[in-house]
Amino acid sequence: MSGITGDNPYRSSGVIAAAAGGGGVSWQDIETGSTMTAEAGNGYWIDTSSNACTITLPSSADNGDLIIFADYARNWGTNGIVIDSNGLNYQGDDDSFDVEYGTDGLSVRIVYSGATNGWIPTLDKTVADVPSKGNSEGIFGYGAPNTAITNLVSINI
Repeated sequence: MSGITGDNPYRSSGVIAAAAGGGGVSWQDIETGSTMTAEAGNGYWIDTSSNACTITLPSSADNGDLIIFADYARNWGTNGIVIDSNGLNYQGDDDSFDVEYGTDGLSVRIVYSGATNGWIPTLDKTVADVPSKGNSEGIFGYGAPNTAITNLVSINI
């Protein structure tokens, strides 16, 4: 699904997506290249199945500018991303080094905080590989009033 999250609060699964502040995030098509230039207000699915990706941030930014990067194919552990802050600070450090992320399933949300600290990650979270299968235990009960019998049932998965 593409478009601005604030305009369409439902993901294709029908589950409500959390809208970002400031009108939402416009999710872009899947990025597979070895380089790309990011723009404020966008979310990017980064597929590093074939190669690492160097991402250049905007050369100018305003307080509150937001960018999100997400590991589309869960390959950042093999082919990670490198963020070039393009002359602006990143977590208070100048642009003399590149920031690397290399964990499978990671999502990174960065927000520009001003010239002193520059871009700051406000979310750096790994998403679980598979959905939860729920509880593998339950209580089985039967009987009549005053004679009920219960038993804890456990399934080894």
